Amino acid sequence: MTNERAKRLGDFLAGTYVVHDRVRLRMLTPPQTAPELADWVAGADIGVLPDSLVVATRQFLARAGTLTPAARAQTGSELYAAVLGHVAPPPPAGAHPEQVMASVLAQRRRRDEERLERADALRARVLGQPS
Repeated sequence: MTNERAKRLGDFLAGTYVVHDRVRLRMLTPPQTAPELADWVAGADIGVLPDSLVVATRQFLARAGTLTPAARAQTGSELYAAVLGHVAPPPPAGAHPEQVMASVLAQRRRRDEERLERADALRARVLGQPS
């Protein structure tokens, strides 16, 4: 049971109340392709990356600078191995794992955007709508 301000019966009995704060959602900057990996990633075969792996990798890349060196190394190497399981050929020798992961995610995003643009153009052409 609630009142007009959405205060529950339990809140009345406990003498508590709910505070609603508006929070502005901040979009993270998408990963960018490392210039030294651009040729490799453009020609790489990138398989379907599980959504959970993409989210974990993006979150790792966004907060890698805040992690302890040990946590960054362990988490980074685990994610790097998982990402490389979906990419062929492997990256050039000596490539930094975080740059490789960022480049793969950036290329995946670019390819998805191109695929969606082609689908929109085809839909517009078939349905006779302006593109």
